[in-house]
Amino acid sequence: MPWVTETDVKTGLGVETFNNVTKDGLMRFMRALPDMDRELAKQVLAQVPVFVELARAILKDAEASFAAVIAANAQSQEKVFQVELKIIEVLGRELDRGDLAPEQQARVLDDLRKIHEAADLRHRENQGMFERLWERRLAAGLLIAGGVAVIALRAAASGDGKSGFDAFARAGAKALSSGGAMGSRRS
Repeated sequence: MPWVTETDVKTGLGVETFNNVTKDGLMRFMRALPDMDRELAKQVLAQVPVFVELARAILKDAEASFAAVIAANAQSQEKVFQVELKIIEVLGRELDRGDLAPEQQARVLDDLRKIHEAADLRHRENQGMFERLWERRLAAGLLIAGGVAVIALRAAASGDGKSGFDAFARAGAKALSSGGAMGSRRS
């Protein structure tokens, strides 16, 4: 249901006053922006004293999540690496034995090849994960900055509310709704 009055906005955000808007509330507000009357948006923004601070907090949360994922991934990769090194050591000692039949040597070499292929695949997947995380982090920052710009420009614009900025606001709201920039889905 579109927000028509300040009371509708407060109800939609789950607050009694705009002084109590949370980060989640700010995100809901930004998603609703394309369907909101320009004057209503201006009135609401004038009453949200911590708008910029909330936007910064959202970015800080995204940054902290990014750092935590990187740290957890590094620990996990290190453990897998240590296990692979031990297996390679054992296989190397087995190859050093002089009494291995050709079939046994082929099996050991095949096991080493499989370890290498698995490590290479994991490395490529890891790089892809970091690329996706970076894209999401960048998209979140751009979305917040763009949202601030859209709100300011929409508030300053005159006319019937059908500007290029409205299309940008709709695209940003769609990204927020789909979880594209700030999605909680982990890769």
